[in-house]
Amino acid sequence: MDDSNLTFEWVDDSSEKRYDIVVNDAFGNEIWTQTMEGVSGGNASIIYDGPALEDGLYYQFKVTSFSKLDGGTPLSTTEDLKGVFFK
Repeated sequence: MDDSNLTFEWVDDSSEKRYDIVVNDAFGNEIWTQTMEGVSGGNASIIYDGPALEDGLYYQFKVTSFSKLDGGTPLSTTEDLKGVFFK
């Protein structure tokens, strides 16, 4: 899998103002974080532009939606196992 083609996609949370995206390695170490403004309807997605991921390892991406652009209350998060992927 070429990292330049890696896109994370999830169902839009209709009440969000922003998303925080985190990618962790199999040991729970944070590899990449990104914040983006909310989207309106459909699916939300973001292209991975972090450091190169190692072949043969598991990773996890998790998305949390928030009620405000700065701060705010966490509204929802993606399911733990749905974000696990193998490079």
